[in-house]
Amino acid sequence: MEENLELYFCEICNESVPLQDLSAGRAKEIKGKTIGACCLPVATPQQAKSGNAVGLTTLGALLLAGLAAATMFLESRLGDEIDGLRRELGAVRTSVSSQGDLWSDLEKRVDKTLQSGALAPLEQRMQALGQAVDKAQESLAGKIRGSELRFAGLDEVQKRLIEGQGEIRREIKGVETEVVRTRADLASLAAAPRARPAEPSESEKPVPSSVPAAADAGLPAALAHHVTRLKDADAGNRFEAVDQLVQSKNPKALEHLLPMLKDPDPFVRRLTAEGLSGFRDRTTVDALLIALADPEGIVRHTAHGSLKKLTGQTIAFDPDASASARSTAQRRWKDWWAKARDKF
Repeated sequence: MEENLELYFCEICNESVPLQDLSAGRAKEIKGKTIGACCLPVATPQQAKSGNAVGLTTLGALLLAGLAAATMFLESRLGDEIDGLRRELGAVRTSVSSQGDLWSDLEKRVDKTLQSGALAPLEQRMQALGQAVDKAQESLAGKIRGSELRFAGLDEVQKRLIEGQGEIRREIKGVETEVVRTRADLASLAAAPRARPAEPSESEKPVPSSVPAAADAGLPAALAHHVTRLKDADAGNRFEAVDQLVQSKNPKALEHLLPMLKDPDPFVRRLTAEGLSGFRDRTTVDALLIALADPEGIVRHTAHGSLKKLTGQTIAFDPDASASARSTAQRRWKDWWAKARDKF
């Protein structure tokens, strides 16, 4: 008679369980789950004789049965979770399939639009716009090149202007000299002619001094001669004398130049104010501060420029402002000088 070889598997250790073990009681079925002999030992007749052995066997069987029940419960929950995930995956596949249909439909609509030529006017407009931008860029580049050329020309003009300014200044100084001389000549012509006094005899003529009086101040003879010309009645001669003394830069000429800021001729006063910028001395600043109140604008303007050059200060002063505004600005200069004079 042929033996039944049908196999089952233990739910705990996954070992094969022969049908003979189930028939012999070495394996059991609990709630449809097979527990093999490996995990459910059966007490032998010798063990049955001992109460402690029977109790331990029963306790082990209960523990294994509990583990089997827990395993079956977890498998049931896991099966439910897997079924839920499968349903969600099916929904996602359906959604993806739907999205694919939408994209396919969109591609067809785009292809249809392109084939219909509806976008042709837009393409033409874009091409026209691109051409317009290219032309604008070329025009702008041309204007930039033209501007660069004009700027290069302006640099050359600026150089010529700077060179011309020096020449104009020299010409202005010459014109000032001529104006002073002309004014003196006109004054002489306007005066009534007078009879010339008789020439004194040789015995009556004073003996000229061989050394000018200004030589006592330690000035060279040539400069001493110009010092004497500062008192000449001719404004042109006084102008030339101031110019020579200023150009000498001799510190001993300063005491003779300072009074010339009060000369009756405005051109002489202006030249003096300009020349004093080359003499760094406290008395120079004192005199120029007073010259800020000169009645002539050209003198005030020059005095302010010399003050800035000497002191390095930039205190504002408008030579063409009202008398009140000029007085206020002059007071600011004097207030500063009162604090800075001792350290100058």
